[in-house]
Amino acid sequence: MPALKVCLDTNILIYALGEGTKADVAQALLQEPFLVSVQALNECINVCRRKLGLDWPDIRLAVEQFETLAQRILPIEPVDTSEAMQLAMDHRISFYDALMLAVALRSGCESFYSEDLQHGWQLAGGMRVIDPFRL
Repeated sequence: MPALKVCLDTNILIYALGEGTKADVAQALLQEPFLVSVQALNECINVCRRKLGLDWPDIRLAVEQFETLAQRILPIEPVDTSEAMQLAMDHRISFYDALMLAVALRSGCESFYSEDLQHGWQLAGGMRVIDPFRL
């Protein structure tokens, strides 16, 4: 049976850089096949710099490790912007969360791991949001 196509949200990447129970869960997810959007990587860079106070060489190393572990980095296509706006309007979520969902949907992902969205939410197209910290 082929592996599920799983996409990871920014918060999973951020937790993987830390310590503790959530870090353990996030690090375990990075050991399984996963996809990640360029948007999640960009947000991760911003959080690492502004909130975590990491220096640029450490941020570069972390992002390079995520890129190496990921099966694929999902680009943002022009069609994703329109789809994200619709998702944001329909579901009252942030545009940037909607953008990551749109990219994952277009890429055929079956699961989107995130702490920030409603656990168990099934989007049109069949993708399900999973909060790995609730399992």
